[in-house]
Amino acid sequence: MRVLGHTLWIILLPALLLSCARPEPPTISLYRAIQAGDLNQIKRHLYHDTDINQPDREGQMPLHVAAERGRLVISRMLIDHGARLDARNRSGHTALEVAVLAGKIQVAQLLLQRGAALDVQVLLFKAIRSNANFRDVVEFLVRQGADVNAPDDSGDTPLVLAARLDHRLLVKRLIDRGADVNLPAARGLTPLAVARETGNRDIVRLLKSNGAIESKNP
Repeated sequence: MRVLGHTLWIILLPALLLSCARPEPPTISLYRAIQAGDLNQIKRHLYHDTDINQPDREGQMPLHVAAERGRLVISRMLIDHGARLDARNRSGHTALEVAVLAGKIQVAQLLLQRGAALDVQVLLFKAIRSNANFRDVVEFLVRQGADVNAPDDSGDTPLVLAARLDHRLLVKRLIDRGADVNLPAARGLTPLAVARETGNRDIVRLLKSNGAIESKNP
């Protein structure tokens, strides 16, 4: 009997070990797990082949959610399991763009390293329009090749656009990264002239303290 019991244990042991190693099915959605940073639940989803490129009701992909939340480890896990780097949400943004606009530069750098495409000049203007004034955003984009003095299709420079939209902190960050305070843009208006048009005295003072001069144009 002892020999039989020992033999039975040897037969059952691999199955028991396998069952112990096999994760249980997830108990919450992948999106909730990413938002909460629940690595255990995310690992369950990945093991049980949850579709990680399926958008939620808002059109966000799991990688977009991880990027917006700055979940570096989770972003790496999703990429390793086949998350699409080129997928866009309903706003037309890739996960890399979402990361930059949310100021999650570590995740943005990871996505770049893994091959995500980046149009730095377009993204610079997107960042200005969305007032993405986080400390590292402009610096990151400049390091990737963005030109803080190049105009967009309408003729506005980044500094003029930031002044027009009353984004004072972005005005400062652009100046700090080399934006020309006297470079005219559309209609020949300088950043200072635009700031006077909008009536933003703080931006006027900021520009003048950095060498802006009054425009001779009406």
